[in-house]
Amino acid sequence: TWMILGFIYNLNQNLNQFILAFLGAIASTLGRFVLVHITGKVKNRFMDKKRAKKMKALGVLAKKNPWKAFLIMFGLSAGAPIPSNAVFIIVGMSEASSLPIYLGFFLGRFLQYAVLILTTNYVLNSVSEIFQLSWTNIIIFDIATLGLVILFSMIDWAEFIHTRKIKFIPIRINKSKNIKNCI
Repeated sequence: TWMILGFIYNLNQNLNQFILAFLGAIASTLGRFVLVHITGKVKNRFMDKKRAKKMKALGVLAKKNPWKAFLIMFGLSAGAPIPSNAVFIIVGMSEASSLPIYLGFFLGRFLQYAVLILTTNYVLNSVSEIFQLSWTNIIIFDIATLGLVILFSMIDWAEFIHTRKIKFIPIRINKSKNIKNCI
């Protein structure tokens, strides 16, 4: 999104970069809202009941601590170099969807986009050097991100919340009738 916003701004520098950042943050937040709801609808096809219960414990924690959820999301979306799609897939799996999460994301993205629009030329050169416009590197990065989402969903969040010890739940393939019918 920021590359598109920066490109638009560089085409016409008479545009107000803050209004452009505001519109970009709205579009990005709406996109993540849709992603959360799609994830919530399909998560049971990919997670067993035990894992879903553990992920839901994370969502309950986020809802009990809205200020912390806001700050974490603001920090992740304003400055962390992680893809927000992965974060919002986790939000959808955990049923943590709440106004503080979206507000934190929106404000973080607005701040990030405002800065990036002004520094687009420098940032684009840096990103192109990292990826060298190679689809292979981008695909590898996306696969690594998906791996992090899977790893995150394997954590026993109820155990972590109560004991502060990380315990992993092994992945079990749910052999439901729906899957057999698809094969």
